[in-house]
Order: sequence, then structure tokens, then C-alpha cells
Amino acid sequence: MSHNIVLGILLTLLSIIICSSSLYPNHVVYAHNFSITDDSALLTFVEQIKAETELVNTYFLASNNSSAIEHAKNAANLTNSLNDKLRQSTVVDITQVYTSSLYNSTTLALVVANLVDEILRNYGSAYGIIYDLTNMSNMMMATMLNNDSSSSGHSSMSEKNNAVLVNIYNYQTAQVLSNVVNRLFNDKLSVQASVNEKVTIDNLEQSIKDLKYAIDNKIRAEALMEIVHMKIHPMLQSAYDLKLVVR
Repeated sequence: MSHNIVLGILLTLLSIIICSSSLYPNHVVYAHNFSITDDSALLTFVEQIKAETELVNTYFLASNNSSAIEHAKNAANLTNSLNDKLRQSTVVDITQVYTSSLYNSTTLALVVANLVDEILRNYGSAYGIIYDLTNMSNMMMATMLNNDSSSSGHSSMSEKNNAVLVNIYNYQTAQVLSNVVNRLFNDKLSVQASVNEKVTIDNLEQSIKDLKYAIDNKIRAEALMEIVHMKIHPMLQSAYDLKLVVR
């Protein structure tokens, strides 16, 4: 089958799914405890759509049609969720919101926090993990389920994941989102922090790199949870004054 024919099929599939929101349920709401603004939620959807579209292009050019089609479905699903969110908000121009949000440190920090949660969700789904990686209280469960963890109870960045990869598409999404988080932080967010937060920002930069390394090298899920819950989220909160939801 020629590339032109496959591309036509993918574009047709994408357009059909986007036009029919009933084909997919709404995308999951972010589960961390930060107070999410409308702008940050919208920007998160946009970044996810861009990431899935990037994967469509990557795997189409690599003649991996199954991956290209799955990520086209993901992009369509996210587009439907974005449209639903827009209908519920007062936003008139999504392009303007997107552009202005890139230069709002609090909004952008929330987007990074959201995307990090999405990385955990996709990584967990990729390995068929039954507990919620975005829930910090499940860190103990993660350690208990791995009886051969180190005696200290902490995961090592050198420990490979002993779980079986059951969904390559979710793993691919986790990988590309880790690239997005690195790009957003390095290109936009880090320069917006106060000069008094230099140590925190340097540590945050390293933790984001560690998260990408853990994903690329298929490190155990509890190691990712430690990086996110013990390092990335607390440092984002400290450096960018993120507010927690009062329950």
C-alpha cells in the first residue's frame, strides 16, 4: 500500500473521529492535588494533541501503520475533550489563550504538572499496572508488589522494570510526553522562575531529565512515582507557587 493511500486513510479516520465525540468517552480529569485553572487545562490538551500528532507523523513515515492509527485515535479523542472543555469555558480564542499561557509561569507550571501525571498514567497502562501511579498513597503498594526491591525500600534508577509491556502505544505516548515536558521546562518555564529559586530550578531540571531517562530505559514504575511525587511536583509547587486543592 502506497504512503499516499495510507495517509489518506489516516486523515479520513482522524476527521471522522473528531466529528463524532460519541465514539470516545471524555478524557480523564487530572488527579493530582493542584488547583487547575481553565487555561492550564486547555493548554494541556493542546500539548497532548500536538504530541499524539507528532507520533502519527513519526510512525507513518516509519511505515508503522498500526501505531500511526492508534495515535490518530488518541489525537481525535483529545480533540473531542478539548472541544468539550471549550464549550464549558468562556474562552473565545484558543490561540490567544495558548500563546499567553506560555508566558504565564503559574499556568505553564500547572501544564507541566498535568503532563507529568499523563506520563505516569500512560506508563502504568503500558505495563498493565492496576494501581494509580498518580496517587501518591500508592507508592507503598508499588514497593510491596516488588518483593525484590532494594532493602532500603527505594527504587534504583538502574533497576529495570520486571513487568510485561502490554500496550506499546501507551509507552510511546509516555515517551513523547517526557520530551514535551523537557522542552516546555527548558525553553519556557525555567527562565520564568525567580532568581531566588535557582537551586530548586536546577534540581527540577535534573529530576525532569531523570524522569525521561527512567521512561526511555523502562525503569520500574515506583522509581517514576518517586521522581514525580517526591521531587517534580513539590519543586513545581515551591518554585511557581502552585496552590493545592482544599479537600
